[in-house]
Amino acid sequence: MNPWKKAFLILAAVVAGVVLALSLIFFTSIKKTEEPAKIPPVKAEGIEIEMIFTNQELENLLNLQLEKESAPLRIQIEDVVSLKGSIPIFSFELPLEIKAEASPAEEGRIALEIIEISGESIQFPRGIVLSALAQVLDQTFFVIEPDQNRLVIDPNQLAEGFFLSAKEINLKENKISFTTIIDEKYLVPVK
Repeated sequence: MNPWKKAFLILAAVVAGVVLALSLIFFTSIKKTEEPAKIPPVKAEGIEIEMIFTNQELENLLNLQLEKESAPLRIQIEDVVSLKGSIPIFSFELPLEIKAEASPAEEGRIALEIIEISGESIQFPRGIVLSALAQVLDQTFFVIEPDQNRLVIDPNQLAEGFFLSAKEINLKENKISFTTIIDEKYLVPVK
């Protein structure tokens, strides 16, 4: 065998051995990391305050938001929540009334479980009506969940700077309560 060929094969074997040894040292010295611990949700610091609304006060607040969005619906709150108005479906303007029961939902939102959807003369399937309603309403304030047969209101969209969380909704007793947390630095000490 040619001496140069012999030297090349020896050199290639040495290089391969060094690369293999370094790879083994490198990969065996790396410790397997465990999954990172889940970070607990941030809890706001401050004083928790309960805010109580009457049906009429919440109705006024919700209707102000609907007016701001130029939505063609208005809300009426009595023993149940009613959304009344009209929405465009295909080439029709459909008069609409949705009756729903209100309850606190996840993340402090307000769930409106649909009891009944009614309109005049022309009847459309509920899915089409809810899809048309989704086109009319701002989906950050009103979230339409047709598969769960409900509308969800995010109360944090109602008052800028406040983080509201629905706690209790009792329309028959005219009492709707929310909690909010106010940072202590914004409170003025009483002298």
